[in-house]
Amino acid sequence: MQLLILLCIILCIYVIITETIIATTALIGAYYMLKAIRLDADSFHKAKVYGIISLTLCCLLWFFGFQVVAGEWFAMWMSKTWNGLPDAFRLVTYMSVALVYLSLKNDD
Repeated sequence: MQLLILLCIILCIYVIITETIIATTALIGAYYMLKAIRLDADSFHKAKVYGIISLTLCCLLWFFGFQVVAGEWFAMWMSKTWNGLPDAFRLVTYMSVALVYLSLKNDD
């Protein structure tokens, strides 16, 4: 039982650290994109790197962390109160669409 509690604590810390990295890279990406908004298209496309990293990490965390691991391995879908699969699916869908849109190359 103590091992399970320790595992849950470690996973919670992992999620918190990953969400912090996602938020930090998203803010850095927004800053670089705002800074490059008046520059040429190639410079703006290069400024999207941190935003793409942030959205990719977000998709990986919410898909693999919540839909695959929590949803299937821990049978989260069976719980009436702790079922986060619809929320995880919604977030992965939003972030995937935003990632595709952000990854497109903008031409002048």
